[in-house]
Amino acid sequence: MELSPFTVRTDKDVGYRSLFSNSGSLVSEELRNLPLSISVLNQDLIEDIAATDIFEISKYAAGGEYIRNPTNDTQFNFRGITNNWQTRNFFIWYLPTDSFSIDRMEVLRGPNALLYGDAAPGGLANIITKRAQFKDFSRVRVQVGSWNRLRGEVDYNKQLGKNLAVRLNLVDSHTNDFRDYRKQDFRGAHLAATYRPFKNTEVRVEAEIGELERNVGTFMFVDQFSSFDPAVSATAGTAVRTGDANNYYISYDGNTALRYGAAGFRRSNGTSLVIDQTSPFYGIAPREWQFTGPSAFLNRDYSQLSATIQQRLFEKLTLEATVNRQDNHNKQLRSDFNSLEVRRDAQPTLPDGSVNPNYGELYVDNRFSKDRFTNHVTDIRLAASYLLELPFGVEQRLVGYWSDRTDSFQRRRWGERFASNPAVQVYRRTYFDQYGTKDLSWELLNNGQSILFGDSFARNINSLTNRSVAALGSYWDKRVHTMVGYVRHYWNVSRRNAVIVPVGNTTEQVGFQPDWIAADEIRDDSLNYGGVFHVLRDFHGATVSLVGNYSEAFQPTGNVFDVFNETIPPIKGQGKEFGVRLELMAGKVVIAATKFNIDVVNNRVNVAQNVRDEVNSLFGAGLAGGSSAGDTNTLNSKGFEVELTLNPTKQWTLTANYSHADLSQTDVLPRLLPYWEQARAANLPVTQYVNLNNLVSPAVTNATVVAPERKHVVNAFTRYTFSSGPLAGLTIGGGANYRSSAYLGIVGTSYYYAPSSTVFSGLLGYKLKVFDRAVDLALNVNNLTDKLTYTGFALGAATWDAPREYRLTATVRF
Repeated sequence: MELSPFTVRTDKDVGYRSLFSNSGSLVSEELRNLPLSISVLNQDLIEDIAATDIFEISKYAAGGEYIRNPTNDTQFNFRGITNNWQTRNFFIWYLPTDSFSIDRMEVLRGPNALLYGDAAPGGLANIITKRAQFKDFSRVRVQVGSWNRLRGEVDYNKQLGKNLAVRLNLVDSHTNDFRDYRKQDFRGAHLAATYRPFKNTEVRVEAEIGELERNVGTFMFVDQFSSFDPAVSATAGTAVRTGDANNYYISYDGNTALRYGAAGFRRSNGTSLVIDQTSPFYGIAPREWQFTGPSAFLNRDYSQLSATIQQRLFEKLTLEATVNRQDNHNKQLRSDFNSLEVRRDAQPTLPDGSVNPNYGELYVDNRFSKDRFTNHVTDIRLAASYLLELPFGVEQRLVGYWSDRTDSFQRRRWGERFASNPAVQVYRRTYFDQYGTKDLSWELLNNGQSILFGDSFARNINSLTNRSVAALGSYWDKRVHTMVGYVRHYWNVSRRNAVIVPVGNTTEQVGFQPDWIAADEIRDDSLNYGGVFHVLRDFHGATVSLVGNYSEAFQPTGNVFDVFNETIPPIKGQGKEFGVRLELMAGKVVIAATKFNIDVVNNRVNVAQNVRDEVNSLFGAGLAGGSSAGDTNTLNSKGFEVELTLNPTKQWTLTANYSHADLSQTDVLPRLLPYWEQARAANLPVTQYVNLNNLVSPAVTNATVVAPERKHVVNAFTRYTFSSGPLAGLTIGGGANYRSSAYLGIVGTSYYYAPSSTVFSGLLGYKLKVFDRAVDLALNVNNLTDKLTYTGFALGAATWDAPREYRLTATVRF
């Protein structure tokens, strides 16, 4: 069967270099002919780095990295811009992504509305799953390693007759973590089938189910104690805990409930900075400590099912239809941000008046909540491709697609409250000197002292329809290639309000109103165009190309309003790229250099209630209330990237890249800025508009740097396999990941950065025969020099990276 233009081609992969990609326009095109920045992390690289999930793969992507946010494990950062979700086979994907079903990961950088509809302007990662092939093969893989890692995989592919092939992938994985209590158990099954009933017809079916059970732990500790000095007074270096009735709380020490705090109660404060290796307080607690204990969990059960039919009607016309469904069920017990705030006990006496034996001691408060949330996503896509051949060697591949996505989301959250007064939150206090001796397991307080109280109840349905057309042209004997695309977006949001009933001294959300509330439909357009000019093409094995493109992204905000209760327009990404590509030695050496500039318009900024209250009090502005009220700015990311791929011999392959990004912002807070300027012009004391000043002043005075900016990133990995001599079958390799210091925010008048780092990895492998079966052995050592590093993405939010880790993998091929 002739390959369909929609088929993902991997047959031309050589080492770490892949020649084709579908991630730009859905149809398969040579990467060197696409005016887009696309990096392919293929199966060879995935196996060599012993990656088990998408995040471990992503650390070798140019211009992108996993944020490592324990509360949102689908976040990536591309060119300094955060993307909260990725795609799988070109459809949005909220579910776990384990490598057992992955064939490759393609990173498309820059705005990308043409194929994906709504997406972040910085880029996204598109996962291509394994497909059934028309040949027989199978393999069994076992991996053991640090922290009780034990993992088994089966990959079985069978051709059943001339027209049918099936492929089954299974995985069972367990691993602990260098942090206390953390673990992850994953079991999954992925089935793919390809059926060709007729010469020009192909039907593909894919299904995956999985169960993920883990203790997710918390972020790094944050300093909230350094300002307090017990020798001065009970109030020095403390902050007043203020707010409504929901800010009343008790802390429970494991034996009895004691009222430690209420509105107006004072507790110690500090710099609000993470306690990292540059902090004077580094070492107050080992990196392994986490006070959420063994009870915290995030469990996911998911399933995915898709069906695709491709039909070639004529020699040049191909149609494709795909239906994709994913279902995600989550149960979670987690602790809020207090679980990382280290405080010092500022109360010399207990509530009953007796002496506090823990006065001046460090502690952590945990407030636990239970969550249940589900996603049900249905995607439909229809696509058509027609190859139009014109005189003088001109070709135009015309592509059109219509897609529709319905995303139904529902979440219920319960927080622990005091039974006799549900307005009082319950916290679990653990002093540092109790760690390791106190049972940190969570359960409701005994004797009916606490209840689970409904904190939030949400249900909404998002619907996105896209109509796209694109033309990929080639001219002048394929020396010039162009791409032009246009997409029209239709976005709808419907939601159901919660039913609220009184419970004790407060209220609880217990259900939904019967009627759906629909927001106004959002319509928008996106445009993409670009070209490639091969100045030299295959001239003595060399090709020199000039590349340029303009692209747009569309990211609706749904039911999101500004401080005047007006709907905030969709986020729009507008990107420009210019670059040079060089191929030498008939493609054995490939170098690409790209300069980019991206504007993110209508980038939303949260505005706290205390800021709105302050502005209303001073100026009678009438700003709206509600948690969704906000403002905007325009975010800019500009920089350049260089990518290198080497395959000089069959034995040696290498991939390396460098990326540089500068972030800045303009049009800062246009709704609030006039009030801030008015206060300054009137010479009002800052104390009268301190909350407004804390929001606006840093944004205005530090517009040339934006968190989480990391200016320089370098990634490299290489592998060499001896094919002859006494070392035949031996593989050696390794890699490096350099991250420059990352700007996280401003403290007072000083800029604050997470430190730079270089992390090395090593690979040692050997190929042999056992009972006529090919066996591959590989030892991977990650963080070879045991470098102390962490990933930070805000002043008070960061997570430690793993220390030195070993993985031993054995693969038997049948």
